[in-house]
Amino acid sequence: MQAILLPVLMTLLMSAASRSAIAQQMRPGLWETKAEMTLNGIELPTMTDSDCVSEKSAKDARRYVTRYLEANECQVTLWTYHPPALSVGVRCDNNFGKGAGTLKGTLSPNHFKMKGIIKTSTEVEFGLDFSGRYTQNCKK
Repeated sequence: MQAILLPVLMTLLMSAASRSAIAQQMRPGLWETKAEMTLNGIELPTMTDSDCVSEKSAKDARRYVTRYLEANECQVTLWTYHPPALSVGVRCDNNFGKGAGTLKGTLSPNHFKMKGIIKTSTEVEFGLDFSGRYTQNCKK
């Protein structure tokens, strides 16, 4: 009995591990992103963008999702992903001062969404609601 259970258990564990790795991948193609922001509760203009995500880039969902934060002088300090739940620790040092916070949301191959507040040393609260979704194949 044990000889049968061990291979079955190993197969299940390896299957779960591979699903977790695959789930962090994005679907290659055209993605639309939206960043809704607040500064001390005051809404700022919404930023939207679209991007053709290559097969290579789609394999690194973390890099794609966090590039917006890095463009705004923020670092990702923690990336916790238990499909589909996502938690991203952020530390920033920009025009608003030094700050930190956590963004929480979800990530799947076709969609991501995270939301949170970054509190700074200058008592500024920067709210961010950042999302993206796959829309179609890229035009060649």
